[in-house]
Amino acid sequence: MSEGDDASKMLDEVRARLGRVMRGFGPAESSAPGFARSSDTSSWRFPVSRDSLPLSPVVKLIYLFLGCYGLGRSEKLDWEFVFKVDGTTCSIASEKFGLRVYVDRNSVAEEAEAERLFQRILQATARGPEGGREEGVGADQQGAGQRGRRRDRQPVPPVA
Repeated sequence: MSEGDDASKMLDEVRARLGRVMRGFGPAESSAPGFARSSDTSSWRFPVSRDSLPLSPVVKLIYLFLGCYGLGRSEKLDWEFVFKVDGTTCSIASEKFGLRVYVDRNSVAEEAEAERLFQRILQATARGPEGGREEGVGADQQGAGQRGRRRDRQPVPPVA
């Protein structure tokens, strides 16, 4: 088997894992305007804490693998991907002060419902790189590695 075949097989595996973890997610139509820089679209905006998701480039790759349409860059915006979750248009954007998730207000009128959708997006995106629970590994074993990494982070003391 050649390197190209190995790479192709690996990409197929990643897509299959993302498909399982992110069931109901898919690309929005390419004409969707996005929410981060559009004043014409009404949306719920949710900031994403740094501990909630993998690094921004990993999140970007996840949505590229899903086939989502990237809107490119603009002032204070590195990237934005528009996607749908069970028919509701959403976007995820890397902005100057961090990641943001947007949920279309025309589809989701209640803030509590938008918050639940936001939490679903966070959970699925965070699990995307893992590909879901591996066989033979319990939730307590999977979470232990992540909790251990977070514990290893030490605050940097200020320079005197």
